[in-house]
Amino acid sequence: MYYSNDSVYLEIQRRFMRFSPPIKIGEHIDSMIEIGRTISEGITFKPISSLSLRMDIAFTKMDKNSGQLAFHWDDRKVWVYKLAALATDGEGYREIGTPSLHCAISDEKCNIHIDEFGFIALLPSGESYLTPSLVRHIGDELIYRDKVRKNVIRLLKYSLPDQIADASRQTSRP
Repeated sequence: MYYSNDSVYLEIQRRFMRFSPPIKIGEHIDSMIEIGRTISEGITFKPISSLSLRMDIAFTKMDKNSGQLAFHWDDRKVWVYKLAALATDGEGYREIGTPSLHCAISDEKCNIHIDEFGFIALLPSGESYLTPSLVRHIGDELIYRDKVRKNVIRLLKYSLPDQIADASRQTSRP
């Protein structure tokens, strides 16, 4: 497990351990595909069982006492969740609160990262609602990070000498 000491992996693992029952994310990883440079890029891996991971995430609670589910499923029949899940491959689950874990789970590949602008919160009654951060999430995390930033990095990678590109990758790591 070469990734077990990586700061991005450790932060994601730490967040999963807060729930009840805690989710031991390492027990769901068959092989690591990629570890992002930041927690907003997260970890991408092949799951041992996507169904087992989905069930753990879908039924874990915020804590022992509240009985409140910790994650909200992206129901793509609802236009807002469909829009928010544009960059999600597979089934999407979002931690309630902000910042929030975002889990994209499919049979072949899972990506788990931390969305800086979580947009699902709870009413005192326990019902979930969308916060105004939804607009910022779509602009920053879907349009900018997923579309603009990737293309700028790709352009720089091909236009800069390898030494500069390698140095930028090393210095941008937390």
